[in-house]
Amino acid sequence: MEAELCRHAGQGPMAGKLIVTGRRTDAVDIIAAADLCVLPSLSEGLPLTLLEAAMCGKAMVAANVGGVADVVREGETGLLVPAGESIALSGAIGRLLRADAGREEMGRAARRLWEREFTADKMVDRTEALYSSLV
Repeated sequence: MEAELCRHAGQGPMAGKLIVTGRRTDAVDIIAAADLCVLPSLSEGLPLTLLEAAMCGKAMVAANVGGVADVVREGETGLLVPAGESIALSGAIGRLLRADAGREEMGRAARRLWEREFTADKMVDRTEALYSSLV
């Protein structure tokens, strides 16, 4: 859908504001440079993108699907919106972009959550504990 996305990017309020980069290997650097992370997915498990955003200390706006709420804690690390609700999504993005202090505090809370629950060591420990409980 790259061609369609590029065509739409050149029209309306997003004209000149959206960059389609294609495949990147420096996603964490890009997330670290962003003001916030937005994930409007219709379906997810536990999104790596949100774990990377939390690791980078970024507030998040995401559709409340799958395991998203494990990382985006409403009002704590970000804002959740119903899947497919573009008006709610744009409203949540706008609220966070206008609230620098609140957005930054959510980012710090996201980093703390990542350190507490989602580092590689924590994930390995939890996986080992799960396997041990099943044996």
